[in-house]
Amino acid sequence: MKRKYAVVAAVIVIVAALVGTYYYLGYEGNGTVNVSVADTSIAGVSAVNLTFSEIAIHGNATGWTNISTTKTIDILNVTSANAILLGSMSLKAQKYTQIRLELTKVTVVLFGVEVNATLSRNGFAEINQPFTVSAHGTTDMVIDFNLSSSVHFAGPTSITFTPNIGSVQIS
Repeated sequence: MKRKYAVVAAVIVIVAALVGTYYYLGYEGNGTVNVSVADTSIAGVSAVNLTFSEIAIHGNATGWTNISTTKTIDILNVTSANAILLGSMSLKAQKYTQIRLELTKVTVVLFGVEVNATLSRNGFAEINQPFTVSAHGTTDMVIDFNLSSSVHFAGPTSITFTPNIGSVQIS
């Protein structure tokens, strides 16, 4: 009878060890990516409100990983020193090559009047920037919009927003 209990106990220990190892190895391969945004200022404008709906990151081995976010940020005068966190995601440790930000709405406050901008490029900011996520590590990314080439004025109430990226800082 003692032998039967010993076998059952051994099986439980082995199963627990296997489950623990599987969980640990699955977790072992992940790192965190924090995506923040910033900009450069533009004359005559007192606010540029960008509404984001999704962050997508493309990995060589895993393809696209998406995170939904509904966040509106007044990006005017936000620098890399005070960048605003757009989202954070856990990703497999590997090399990544592209980031895609989806914008659903842009409003520009021009001389005190808020104007809805027309989005070009279907509202996508696409960034080809290779970076690596390390297991148990954190990768911080600041995506700096170039507003002077993103905001196009066709008149006082006609604005087009083409998401142009000035720089990407990764640390």
